[in-house]
Amino acid sequence: MSGSRSNMLRLIRCFTRVVDAGSFSAAAYQLGMNKGSVSQAITTLETETKLRLLNRDTRHVSLTEAGRHFYNGCQDVLQSVERLDELTDHLTGENSGTLRVACSNLFGSRVLVPAIGHFMDFHPHLKLELCVQDDVASMADGAIDVTVRIGWPQDSSLVARRLFETRQLIVATPQYLSKHRAPMSPEELRDMNWLSLTRHRFRTSLTLQDEHKQEHSIPLRGRVLTDNSSMLYSLLMSNNGITALPECNVIDELDRGELVHLLPEYLLEPLGVYVLYPSRDNLPQKTRLFVDFLLDYFRSYPFTPEF
Repeated sequence: MSGSRSNMLRLIRCFTRVVDAGSFSAAAYQLGMNKGSVSQAITTLETETKLRLLNRDTRHVSLTEAGRHFYNGCQDVLQSVERLDELTDHLTGENSGTLRVACSNLFGSRVLVPAIGHFMDFHPHLKLELCVQDDVASMADGAIDVTVRIGWPQDSSLVARRLFETRQLIVATPQYLSKHRAPMSPEELRDMNWLSLTRHRFRTSLTLQDEHKQEHSIPLRGRVLTDNSSMLYSLLMSNNGITALPECNVIDELDRGELVHLLPEYLLEPLGVYVLYPSRDNLPQKTRLFVDFLLDYFRSYPFTPEF
């Protein structure tokens, strides 16, 4: 291979991300690159190695047999680089390398990004790769160091530490309510256009609790679904219907009057916000630093529900 080592490492990282993501478009989104640059990187890698690594079609990619062996070797290379970074950190007393963090779209931009800015100020030698998508990437293959997610964790193979709790609020824009009367009771929600994520637990029904702890289970009717939380937010703010969102994601809009909290006397189950990371004894220092920082940063976070 004639390319420089640093360039080859960049190509290898790009190749493994394409394989893990399953397409050039998804890999480009995760890497913050355009699709053409990702495709060119793979072409360059195939030229350097003199191997055909991927089968390509219009929407997906798959590994050739040679590509499968090469991918396994790439994983070994990247793990070795990771260990060298950790050794360098230990010997120099500095924290360097790349920290890979996954989170959902809306929460990441609204809540996590400000925290990340403070963390990076404290650790100038660290780089951060933010994987922002609602179908949060798996940590099993080592592609992600830390995941921050809203909702109760289910995967017992990961360490899950709670950062804070946030209320879920039913919200709509004043413009939508000017054309559709605001619901006065939970039962009236069934007549509203409900916006939802395709994997949301409130896609077809929700349960509200009144001040007497009595539960009201309401079927929902909606004409628009999306798999992206930022798209859900855009649909909401464009006056297309109502939905339930974590308070931490829409607190500014509520304060400015751009959103209205509907049925405030009824409660939805609050959500936990968790940081998750692999359960292993030799946790990398950069991961431990980030987890400890988040726990401290959100210790006095204001969106803890009061009942």
